Amino acid sequence: PGPEVRPGAAAEYDFLVGPQHELAGRLDEAIAAYGRAAEKDPDSAYLQRKVGALAWRRGELDRPPSRAQRAHDLDPEDPDGRVFLGQSHRLRKQTVEAEAVLRGPEGQPVSRDAALLLYGMYVDGGRIEEALGIARWLIREDPENLRAYFALARAYEELGRFEEAEQALRDALEQDPGSLSVYSALARLHRDRNDRDAEIGIYREMLLEYPHHQGTLAALADALIATSRSAEAREVLEELVRYHGDDVRSVIRLALLEFDAGDYESAADRFDAALSENPEDHEIAYFLGVLRQRMGEVDEALAAFERIPEHPGRYADARTQIATLFERRGDYARAIEQARIAMRVAPSRALELYVARLRAKQGDLEGAVGMLEAALAEDPDDDDLLYNIGVLYGEAKQFEEALRYM
Repeated sequence: PGPEVRPGAAAEYDFLVGPQHELAGRLDEAIAAYGRAAEKDPDSAYLQRKVGALAWRRGELDRPPSRAQRAHDLDPEDPDGRVFLGQSHRLRKQTVEAEAVLRGPEGQPVSRDAALLLYGMYVDGGRIEEALGIARWLIREDPENLRAYFALARAYEELGRFEEAEQALRDALEQDPGSLSVYSALARLHRDRNDRDAEIGIYREMLLEYPHHQGTLAALADALIATSRSAEAREVLEELVRYHGDDVRSVIRLALLEFDAGDYESAADRFDAALSENPEDHEIAYFLGVLRQRMGEVDEALAAFERIPEHPGRYADARTQIATLFERRGDYARAIEQARIAMRVAPSRALELYVARLRAKQGDLEGAVGMLEAALAEDPDDDDLLYNIGVLYGEAKQFEEALRYM
């Protein structure tokens, strides 16, 4: 009970108040509390750093540098204080000053954190050879630290020395066999070089360590699809779905591969099963509708498209598909109705042209041309409009008008 600000209380009191505000996300109050502690204990380098660090988190750029310098002046040998001051110099692009405070008398980094800060500065500044030296220093200091090997690999990669980058990551695997993060870095290294076969090899290697691993199977399927190895991708996705049946995205991808391969029945069964498990997944309903449409099952396709409510992103696409189904039946009035709904939700020139074509098929050539002429009045140089008006007249056997627009 009582006021929070107590000038007569020791610095430790304010130091205990600060974390309560910090944990609750009240940075202004936390900074004020630590600031009061620093005023009562002006020789505490830690409190100076604390105030500066919180000010940074709050987005202030003016206060931290003076706090960082004050903390360093109070305790010049403190590695944490030197890193804090180095960060301050780096933010102000004072590279020389940052290097001076982050390195010791013999030129070595004063700590691993200082080394990482120097490494980042050198990479950002294009000084890759120096970054390479820092990464090697980190590995000598802490051979089990994976971050050091990642740093070394990145430096080699920046220099175009990809074999050495891969070796650095392989060395990391020796320190931490089976590390998924290292394997992922190896796969990315090959993917960025567009060596998809080597990337695929890494995923297969990962699966030896982690059979049926969901993320690895998904990445392997991506790589196989990207290299047009659809049959292998289907096998991988079948394994993924078998062991991770709740992965709806993979179910959809597998069904689409089956669809592309002409295995419509299998794809339909898979979509039906997925939709029964996820009745609110409108993406599945849409693809099922497309599939049923391809199979010539019009009523089933309409039922699937009708499941999609107005707000999801597939609504306009579904209404357009319904319009094409009615068009095939010769029911142009309902086709126009559905196409107009789609156009209201997602206006586009393609839908506008489609509605005009449907009106012409319905026998309303004058209305169809008038609709496109109105759009042409707003954009007289639109080639698509001119061309499509010509097509409408051509289909109506009015060749003089068709030629004029063409």
